[in-house]
Amino acid sequence: MSIQILPARLANQIAAGEVVERPASVVKELIENSLDAGATRIEIDIDKGGAKCIRIKDNGKGVCKEELTLALSRHATSKISHLDDLEAIVSLGFRGEALASISSVSRLTFTSKPETQQQAWQAMAEGRDMQVNIQPAAHPQGTTVEVLDLFFNTPARRRFLKTEKTEFQHIDELIRRIALSSFEIAFILKHNGKVIRQYRAAQTDIQIEKRLAAICSENFIKNALAFESEDLTSNNQLKISGWISDRLSPRVLGDVQYCYINGRMIRDRLVNHAIKQAYARLLPDGQFPGYVIYINCPADQVDVNVHPSKHEVRFHQARWVHDYIVSTLSQTLNSESVTASYQQPEHRYQPEVHQSAITQPTTSDATGVTSPRYQTVYKPNALDDKQVNAYCDFVSEAHSPLMQMPVVDQVHGAQTEWFEVIGLIKNQHVLIKTTGQSELLLISLSVLSEHLNQKKLFDAWQNGEVISQPLLLPVRIELNESALKISDDFSELFTRLGFSFKKLANKLIISKVPSLLRQAPIAKILPLLFEYLVDAETAMSESQVATFCAFVVKQLTINKQFDLADVNALLVQFSAPTLIEQTSLYIKPDLSLLLKGFSDE
Repeated sequence: MSIQILPARLANQIAAGEVVERPASVVKELIENSLDAGATRIEIDIDKGGAKCIRIKDNGKGVCKEELTLALSRHATSKISHLDDLEAIVSLGFRGEALASISSVSRLTFTSKPETQQQAWQAMAEGRDMQVNIQPAAHPQGTTVEVLDLFFNTPARRRFLKTEKTEFQHIDELIRRIALSSFEIAFILKHNGKVIRQYRAAQTDIQIEKRLAAICSENFIKNALAFESEDLTSNNQLKISGWISDRLSPRVLGDVQYCYINGRMIRDRLVNHAIKQAYARLLPDGQFPGYVIYINCPADQVDVNVHPSKHEVRFHQARWVHDYIVSTLSQTLNSESVTASYQQPEHRYQPEVHQSAITQPTTSDATGVTSPRYQTVYKPNALDDKQVNAYCDFVSEAHSPLMQMPVVDQVHGAQTEWFEVIGLIKNQHVLIKTTGQSELLLISLSVLSEHLNQKKLFDAWQNGEVISQPLLLPVRIELNESALKISDDFSELFTRLGFSFKKLANKLIISKVPSLLRQAPIAKILPLLFEYLVDAETAMSESQVATFCAFVVKQLTINKQFDLADVNALLVQFSAPTLIEQTSLYIKPDLSLLLKGFSDE
């Protein structure tokens, strides 16, 4: 066969194979045109899952009579005109293929009226010869596109359509996705004459949350973490915002996963990988995060013309964008708001720690390091019979410990002592028994963690062997003049503790932190450290530094929930005799009093 130019009809039908996969593809292309036209209200009317009729009506700027024929021509668009435009696309559509491709496989009617035109006009085209007929019509400002009998002239493709219910489900999900990208626009979706979805324009935070709840579920918005991060100091000027589910609210299905770049909905592999990396080791196998993420960057920093459906994009600084997403989401997930939103069930008694590590008198342990003396006191609570019986059952299992853990003698390397972990209480305290001892010890895990970390941080400061952890991306904090002055005055202290930062105007850019703080929300913790040092003298004594170290590590355990792995990691650093000697770290509960709900210091 000799080389020849394809007929226009055949070329358009081939193009339609890329643009028009199913009825939902038609809806997507037409709604994107409405959004580009500045519409604030879009009505979608579907019959028979879209196979019979798709009608999209908007109140956008419309198309004038002289351009109606061009609008249905292939590669005709008002959105780009030069090669430079292709390198910085700001509209959702730009190829000029959609209407021509759709009309080649359907009976299409395009009715439009611009504000400057008194009369509305209607263009009609069918797939057989694709000739456009124009006639006057009655229509308010805006455009209505009606697509009838999709694939009527390509029966092979029509046979590949699924059931009416399935095709409409694809359209429904598409509208949900688009509604999340354009809160300020009202959407109405009808199927077979019945209103299925109605999303009113959302302007306030409450209205936005209502749309989120309607699309993503009440449960998602209840447990979601809102975040916003912006980097305007580099040439990339990247901004990321949205909502992500906290690590305590995994989903059994990946049904709430929406991502947008400059308002364009995408399913990009690079972005998906970054999100998975941020949630790595935070979710159990078979569980999925929920998220609605918006990424905004200069149009010339992202190429949207790499896939026919425009679902994938290519960033010019792909690695930088990937790491910035990971860093932003990781900081959000590790912020104290994650654990603060987690409501523990009611317990029979509530621990209360009197005075903080900073205000308590300090004592010296065997190593000579001053450490705060903590005292955990249990307040009496009223218990009903059911609670008392439940606790009796719990105590009766004391001889069937949850975990037996060998502890290696640090001097001789011999396995000398055992801990029996009897119970983990409220993810904050652990009840243990040591082999050879009849007494039970009730240990505050936060106190134990703070004691160990404070000693590590102080020893590293004292010996000049602090191990700094470089951050994946520098953290930028905007500070007032007082805080910036403190960062200057105590720069040597922070350097010796493992921090590395520099000033830029009224911002502090942190590049390294002590290894203990590598997963901590630095942007929240560092201002608290500066506030603590407001009245401190620059030349701090060793005891003052030790107390400051205690304050630093205190921030790591606020609202922290511990599990058995944490218990093992903490207790393995003690031998039983050493732990027993550290009387400030535990209390010896009188079980008979605990059963009655009373306290014992």
